[in-house]
Amino acid sequence: MRSDSVVFVKLKKFSLKSFTAHPMVRWWAIGLFFTGINIPILLLLDEIFKLPWLLSTLIAAELATLLRFPLNDRWVFGYPRPSWKRLWQYHAANFSSLVIWLIAANLFPAIVTSQMSVNLLSAMGLESQTAAALLAKLEKPLAAILATCFSVGWSMATNFLWIWRKKGPNSNEKPAMRSRGSAAREEPIAARASDRD
Repeated sequence: MRSDSVVFVKLKKFSLKSFTAHPMVRWWAIGLFFTGINIPILLLLDEIFKLPWLLSTLIAAELATLLRFPLNDRWVFGYPRPSWKRLWQYHAANFSSLVIWLIAANLFPAIVTSQMSVNLLSAMGLESQTAAALLAKLEKPLAAILATCFSVGWSMATNFLWIWRKKGPNSNEKPAMRSRGSAAREEPIAARASDRD
């Protein structure tokens, strides 16, 4: 079978439902959605409410954390209801990711507006003054986007390898008990669905 036939067969079998069934795809969808929401919130807090940039980043990050947790817990990882332990772990993971993000977001404006960046845009055909003005206008949104790129890898690792990691057969840690009965364990919905197949 030729390789182009294999690609065609895979494309023919592709469905949006099966694509979005993967936790990594759902995790990225939520992350990208909240990145799109976070930038306008930052600019609103910074430019309209005139809060300091550091305070604006902290407020926007906490809002995003509180709104993302239930979506990740239920839609991405399939738990029927959130737990305090996972919320605490998610906050700790997001705090460490936030530290990475804050350092980068507060360092990048100087890098974005540096002479090197102006020279790069000038080499691409913009006049130096136009390039400097453009970078000055976009320094904070660009800094936020670049900082997000740095913290995403750490966030992915903590989410998939710590908070919602798959428990191995030799794991001493048991999932939390459900309130309906002492014998029923809390398991991801996806895991219970796969047991029926």
